[in-house]
Order: sequence, then C-alpha cells, then structure tokens
Amino acid sequence: MSAARRDLAEQKALELHLQHPEFCSIPVNPIRVANGLGLRVLRDNSEENIDGRYNSVNETIYLNTDQPLYRRRFTVAHELGHHIMGHKTRPRDRSKQYTKEDFDPDEVEANRFAAALLMPEAAVRKCVFEKGMLVEAMADFFGVSEKAMCIRLKQLRIVKWPKMAKILRSMRQTLKLTKGIALKTPALPNGQTLSLPS
Repeated sequence: MSAARRDLAEQKALELHLQHPEFCSIPVNPIRVANGLGLRVLRDNSEENIDGRYNSVNETIYLNTDQPLYRRRFTVAHELGHHIMGHKTRPRDRSKQYTKEDFDPDEVEANRFAAALLMPEAAVRKCVFEKGMLVEAMADFFGVSEKAMCIRLKQLRIVKWPKMAKILRSMRQTLKLTKGIALKTPALPNGQTLSLPS
C-alpha cells in the first residue's frame, strides 16, 4: 500500500473520531459506528463467510459471530473500512490476501483503517508515553487482541522488534521504545483532541 493510501486510511479513521465522538469513544464499538453511519451489521455464520464481508449494494456488513470477540470487533472495523474507503463488495479471505506474494492493497488498506479506528494514534501514544501501559493492558483498554496491539505499535513506529515472530509467540516480552521517535502526539485539526478515559 502506498504511503498516501495508508495516510488516507489513518485520516479517515481520525475524522470519524473527531466528527462522531458520540459513537467513537474508546473502546470503540465498531457495530455502533457502522449503525451510526447508516450501515447494517447482520450475522452470517455460513461457511462462505469466513470472518465477515461487506456488501456495497445494500450497505451491509455480514459478520461471522462464531469468531472470538476481538476478531469480530476487528472484522467489523475492517469491513467498515471497505465502506469508508469506497471499496466494492468483497469477502474477507484471511487465507489468500495476506501473504507477501499475493496481497490485495484494498485489504491492507481496510486493515489499516480498522487499526486506526480501534486504536487511534494519539490515544496509543498517550497510553505508552504518558501512562506507561504495557501491551496486555493496552489491548484490554482498546478491546483488541495483543497481536493486533503489537502490530499497531509497530505500524506507529513506537516499538521495534528485530524478530517479530518471536515477539508474537511470546507477548509478555518487554517492548523496546524506538529511539529517535518524536514522543509528541500528532497535531489534530483546529486544536481538537481525542478524549481518553483517565
């Protein structure tokens, strides 16, 4: 995914937080966000629906409710990303579209949007740099899996991990802060702030 598309996905998620604080408070309830934007979220536990899918024709997200809670939350946010980013109807196929050799840029973009919606950059930075929260506590706070939290910390260049697989196998390791990264939260338009519970 190009840097411009990545930045656009981040910006679209931030705009939702700023324009709709009534349904974007942390931990974000992605079903509430989708409903607030006029989308329906319906259960579909059929075999064809691996995790979830978005239908742009009837503006509906179909969710496999047999998945664990954290996966369901991320899936709805991901499918909402397809809607927000203007993608057409598509399934979420976790087996094919996420390998380095064969990936769909729209899927990567929807993942980036989902991460930014559920774990906004300013809030993540506040949790790390002002509150000193560990990965497990942040994952609980944002309502995501520890793996998703680690990936978000890496996306934001807050942590470095020379051997990502090792860290993902052992989530309890201490994460090292990246040296040379500005510790300030990003500037928000018109002096707006994201509210973060104390």
